[in-house]
Amino acid sequence: MYEDGTELLPIGALSRLTGIPVKTIRNWSDQDLLPPAARTPAGYRLYGTDAPDRLEIVRSLRELGVGTAAIRAVLRRERTLADTAACSADALDAQISALRAQSAVLRAVAVRGSAAEELPQMTRLARQTAGERRRIVADAIDDALRGIPAPSYRGGLLAATPTCPRTPPPNSSPPGPNWPTWSMTRNSAPPGAGWPPTAPV
Repeated sequence: MYEDGTELLPIGALSRLTGIPVKTIRNWSDQDLLPPAARTPAGYRLYGTDAPDRLEIVRSLRELGVGTAAIRAVLRRERTLADTAACSADALDAQISALRAQSAVLRAVAVRGSAAEELPQMTRLARQTAGERRRIVADAIDDALRGIPAPSYRGGLLAATPTCPRTPPPNSSPPGPNWPTWSMTRNSAPPGAGWPPTAPV
C-alpha cells in the first residue's frame, strides 16, 4: 500500500521514494522503460508496486552505459541480462581501447614536441590493426634484406617479432626522442614522426 492508501503511486511520490527526478521518470516512461499502470481521470500517470524496483534496474543499467533499446529488451525478457552485459562490456572495451590510443598519441605529441604536420601520420599508426602492423614489420624486414637470399633468416626474424598490445600498457611512457622512426618502411612516416603509440615492434 502506498501513502494515499492505494496500490498506485503518482509520479511525484515515486520520485520522492526513489530519489529519481520526475523529469527522468517521465522520460523513461515515454521510452517504454517504465509504463504507467494506469492514469487518473485528468491523465496523470500512476505506477504499480513494481515501479520502484524496475526504476532501480533501469537506473543501474543506464549508469553502466547500457542503451535504451537494450534495457527495454531486458525488461521485456526478449534478451537475457547476461547477453546484454557481455555485449555492453565488449562495446566499452572498444571505447577504452580507442581512448587509450588517443591518449597515447597526445602524450607522444606532448613528450616529443611534435610538429602539427606529424600528427596525421601518428594517428594513422594508432588506428592500424594488428595485421597492418605485422605488414609494416614484414615490409621493414624485406627492405632490410632486399637482394640477400636468406629466406630462413627472414622467417626467423618474423617469428621473433613480438605481438604487441593494441594500446600501450597502463603507466607506460613513450620512448625518448632518439627512438627509431618508421622511415625504413614502405609505409614510411615523415622524418621526425618518431614513436607510433601502438608500435608493432
